Amino acid sequence: MRHVAHLVQLIGGEGGLAANASALEREVQAAMGQLAEAIVDDTRAPRNAYVGGDQAELEAFARTQWSEHFAKERVLAVRFPQDAFHRVVAWRWDAAEQEPYKVDHSELWIRVIVAGADGEAILYPWSCGACTSKAIG
Repeated sequence: MRHVAHLVQLIGGEGGLAANASALEREVQAAMGQLAEAIVDDTRAPRNAYVGGDQAELEAFARTQWSEHFAKERVLAVRFPQDAFHRVVAWRWDAAEQEPYKVDHSELWIRVIVAGADGEAILYPWSCGACTSKAIG
C-alpha cells in the first residue's frame, strides 16, 4: 500500500508529473502561438517591384485568367515582385521525340493573393509566361 501512495503522490501530487505535464503543455502552446505569429509576419505579400508601364493591364489579365480557372476563388490582390520580364533561353531534351528543342520566352513571376477560409489570405506564385503584350493587347 505504501508504494501506491508513493505513486499517487509522484503522479498527481503537488509538483508531480501531471502538474509538470500541464505546465509544459502550456509552455509549448505559447511557443507555438509565437511561432505562428512569426510565420505570418514573415510571409506578408511582397511589394510591387514591376516598373513596366503596362502593370494595370497585366493585373487585369492575371485576374481574368485566374477567375477563368478558379471561379470560386476571390482574388484580393496581384503583386509583381520582379521589376521586369526575364528572358529564358535554353535547350531542353524531349524524351518522347528523343531530340533537343529550344525554349525562348519571356516570363514574369507574380503573386496572386486569394481569400482563404477564416479570413486568411493565400499567396500563389505564378509564372505569367502568357502575360505578354500580344496576349493582353
